[in-house]
Amino acid sequence: IDQSVYTYEYPTVSTSDCTLYVNGLEINDSSDQALRTLGGEVELYDVVVSGGGSGNQSTDGAVEIEYSSGAPSVYVAGLTVSGHQTAPGLRISSSSSTEGSVSVTDAIISGSGSYGIAVGPLPGSNNTFSEIESTGNASDGFYISDAEIAIGEEDTSDPANNTAGLQSAYNTGHGLYMVDSTVTAVELVLSDNIGSGAEINNSSADLAYLTVASNGFGGATPHDGITVTQNASAILREAAITGSAANGIVVDSNAIADIDTVSSASNGLHGIEGTDATLSISAVTLESNVLSGLNVTNCQVDTLDSCSFTSNSEYGMVCDVASTFTTCSGNTFTTNTLGESSGCEAVTCN
Repeated sequence: IDQSVYTYEYPTVSTSDCTLYVNGLEINDSSDQALRTLGGEVELYDVVVSGGGSGNQSTDGAVEIEYSSGAPSVYVAGLTVSGHQTAPGLRISSSSSTEGSVSVTDAIISGSGSYGIAVGPLPGSNNTFSEIESTGNASDGFYISDAEIAIGEEDTSDPANNTAGLQSAYNTGHGLYMVDSTVTAVELVLSDNIGSGAEINNSSADLAYLTVASNGFGGATPHDGITVTQNASAILREAAITGSAANGIVVDSNAIADIDTVSSASNGLHGIEGTDATLSISAVTLESNVLSGLNVTNCQVDTLDSCSFTSNSEYGMVCDVASTFTTCSGNTFTTNTLGESSGCEAVTCN
């Protein structure tokens, strides 16, 4: 399909076990799915989908790419989906156990009636997404379930050459949500979502070079900047987390987090809160939070080194008797309103 425009038809493009090549397609106001593929090889270039979804005939995405057998083969370079009323803007999934290849770059999803992008289940590790924008959707900006994916690409020799990952903002749900998945992601901007900036649930995640700002406002309960929960394991590095409605970072429910070179400032509760968790915290700045910089309950803190606790409205750090610290050195505490620490008398942190 080359340089075509369709309006009002449903499904506008539908294929099954075919090789589909699309270049320069525009679809307007399709009543349900605009483009649906079941199996086969899929290549999409410069596809625009606007409006539609009023027929509410299914929960399939405006662009739905699905596999029930065989290896996924998906290449998307240039996709814009806006204003689809009832379902995700883009959904990619496979119930097959055969590993394939999925590559999505330069995708802009906005105003969907569900997730912006939904991925999974998806076999294998050759699944990459880059230069993604997902804004103003009625649920999570980017939802991942039972998948292993990479978002953006890190240049380990020069971070200035990192490939952009995801900008997810003004969504009714979380900016980024993952469950039962493995995710590496760099160059993320997660802001102004009603849910958390990111929630990592029973997943393994390495998130780097991220900006998380002003999340968690406007819902029934305030949300955190980043939540690591339910046996998840997360590396958080080179990050700035500011202005969350609740905590900057929460680690709980037997989760593990390695937090390195991160600032968590001006959040509505604590900079970092850990409950029933294992933490390693290095070179972290906890500043001007409404409660304390760090609050731990029943945690194993393997490392708390070279951190700065400054101008928090309660204490620099708060501990309970059930929490233990393995190493704690090189930290500074400055002008925290109620003092350096509370309940941490057995811990030497200077």
